[in-house]
Amino acid sequence: MALVPPRPTQPLSQGFCALSRPEILLPPRLQGTNGTKGNEYHEGTKARREKANSRIGPSRSEGASEMNSDPTCWQIKGQETIRELKELMGITDEDATTLAAARGAAAQQAAPLAVALYGRLAQHAPSAEFLGQVARDDMLRQLTLWFIDLFSGSYDGAHAQRRLDLGAAFVRAGLPVRYPLALVDVAMQYGDLAAQQCPDPAKVLGSFRRALTLDVALLNQACEETQLGHLAEMVGGERLARRVVMGGV
Repeated sequence: MALVPPRPTQPLSQGFCALSRPEILLPPRLQGTNGTKGNEYHEGTKARREKANSRIGPSRSEGASEMNSDPTCWQIKGQETIRELKELMGITDEDATTLAAARGAAAQQAAPLAVALYGRLAQHAPSAEFLGQVARDDMLRQLTLWFIDLFSGSYDGAHAQRRLDLGAAFVRAGLPVRYPLALVDVAMQYGDLAAQQCPDPAKVLGSFRRALTLDVALLNQACEETQLGHLAEMVGGERLARRVVMGGV
């Protein structure tokens, strides 16, 4: 029997506004008299944590000694992610300036892009099930704003947080991440159209591709963090949750 009852999905409309995570509720047998998790849950969690820790292999520098630190990338979360990704991808201030200058051209393509994205989702029965959670006009408006924001010229922590919030909303709504990822080619097409209206299309397109790839990476990060967070609450800690996902427990 699962430790946690099925989590009800939340409409995507709530994802654009109310992005606070709901609390995970435990069944009565795992709750203490004061509403806290019971001893059975704590003992099971402790045993799983000890088992996970015992399977952690030695570090390269310590030989056969116990490994005391996790991969550095595990510690990079939330808004810190965008700094790492920009460094990894080589996104520069010049990219930001280039895209900001192309914002007007992007705005002209934003509405057609939104219609194209919505149309693809609507034509696919499984993904169309989620469209009923958001009014069509609201969805088109959000898609329009999302595309224009790619040309904001500001790719800082606030930009990252907007993307992370959206990805977390997708998870809470039960939307498989494969659906938004399957729309990247449409966004690329309209980014190309916007670039063609600029004095240096190749330069704009190169910067746009990096900005779009950054968005995709942030979306994946958001989904991973949200799902891992839910699992960590169930098993008693993030480190153990990662070991479970890796198949090490």
